[in-house]
Amino acid sequence: MLFLRRLTVWFCETLCEATLITVFLTLLWWGEGEGRSSLSDSLGLIFVGTPFVFMVGSGYLITTALFGVVWRSPIAWVYPAVAAVLFVLHVRFFADGWTAETKIPVQVGGACIVAACTFVGNQLLRRWVQH
Repeated sequence: MLFLRRLTVWFCETLCEATLITVFLTLLWWGEGEGRSSLSDSLGLIFVGTPFVFMVGSGYLITTALFGVVWRSPIAWVYPAVAAVLFVLHVRFFADGWTAETKIPVQVGGACIVAACTFVGNQLLRRWVQH
């Protein structure tokens, strides 16, 4: 039963991360609005690219599933820190064509989003397991 609860919490964390990172990238993109050829093409790429291409294509889902479902530390901050580091590493290697000017805000903002989502997920899982 604990495995199913961990899987459910991990799935919710991942869904929340994908949604918030997509919003974050949209806001970053919106701030750089000059020189864009088509609003719909760029927004479509952001909305489709974030959850599907990055999270699945880079192996991020597999590595976070290993740490989030199979192994969870009893220390509250360990899994969020691990997930944030995994996010930064996956962005570093997956977004190879990006410049540092583009990559660093995505890494910092994404790591904060991932850490926050996984920390909240940890707290919810602990309460759920106690009941």
